[in-house]
Amino acid sequence: MVNRQRRPYFDDARRYQCPSAIIRIAVEPAVERWFDATAPESAWTTTITVFEIRFGLALLAPGRRRDRLRDAFDIAIDNILGCCVLPFDRAAAETVAALAAKQRQIGRPVEIRDVQIAGIAAARKATLATRNTRHFENLGIILVDPWQPS
Repeated sequence: MVNRQRRPYFDDARRYQCPSAIIRIAVEPAVERWFDATAPESAWTTTITVFEIRFGLALLAPGRRRDRLRDAFDIAIDNILGCCVLPFDRAAAETVAALAAKQRQIGRPVEIRDVQIAGIAAARKATLATRNTRHFENLGIILVDPWQPS
């Protein structure tokens, strides 16, 4: 496990671009093993991630599929993560401003939600768990991809 120093893990929502991944995640063996090996108090998410998932769900056509996915996400937030949703606060904003400026200065695109998530992780000296490591490279944070075998 990468989180040897008991740093909290943050989960990025990019894998939820197709919201059905919310339910599929439990059957992906590598992710399930990684999550099982992570101390429950080390698993956190961000308000930015909640926004991205809620936004994706709202874009789905009304129906049973959207209702099922919304219900699954509600359970994940309310019962699994509980109060472990961290905000984009002043510490994160000040941290991410420097990260975003550095990226822009070297000609790399800056996706505001990605740098906000990175800022939350960096301000808390946390590891970011994401399948989309490419968007977070060179932002000065530790990354782990639970989809990759360790």
